[in-house]
Amino acid sequence: MCRSCLVWIVLVWGVATSAGCAKQRTGDEALAALEASLDEGWRPGALPERGLPPGITPDRLEADRDRLQAAASRWPGAPSLAWREARVMIGLGLAEEHPVSARRWWAKGRDVAIACVQSGAHQLPDVDQVASLPPARVPCAAWAADAWTRWATTWDRAATTVDRASVAALVDGLGRLLLRPEETSVRRAASNRALGALVVPATPPVPTPGPSSDASSDTPRQTPPSTTDP
Repeated sequence: MCRSCLVWIVLVWGVATSAGCAKQRTGDEALAALEASLDEGWRPGALPERGLPPGITPDRLEADRDRLQAAASRWPGAPSLAWREARVMIGLGLAEEHPVSARRWWAKGRDVAIACVQSGAHQLPDVDQVASLPPARVPCAAWAADAWTRWATTWDRAATTVDRASVAALVDGLGRLLLRPEETSVRRAASNRALGALVVPATPPVPTPGPSSDASSDTPRQTPPSTTDP
């Protein structure tokens, strides 16, 4: 190959590489700017048990949700967007007056955060997997635990085996990690909430047989709860 041709190839490769790096930097900067904008007004850490945080309104939440859904096409699967979307959905649940409506938002937030924890795979969380999450996905696990326990506390049925095992995996797995203060706050709130809603009785009650008993009502759910649950 002639020397001039080699020089030309190197120059073309250098220009292409520089353009690609510049595009990547532009994309990273745009994502960081979006994250900062979405975080405006939010206090780090756990959300209130009832009502919205000061300065956060339902209209703001709806607008943020629209922005997050639009951003998903540009940054598909970005953990930083997933946990922020879960946070927004938890907030939308807090803005609802009726527990059924709130529960639906919390189910959606739970599913968004769990998908982030599992990198899109449809399966239940495992404590060892949660404990080995990369830092970018740790907030997803914290907000998944938050949404799941909120959902359970307003559910008018006993927590299922799946609920207890999944929340325990999230809370215990996070407990093995060195968390940031805001993640610790969210985990602690979820753990405290779980104590009241998801504890397993020391001695499970023995059902009394009778003509009106319904065995199917005691059968634990074996699949993750759907976002369409009332």
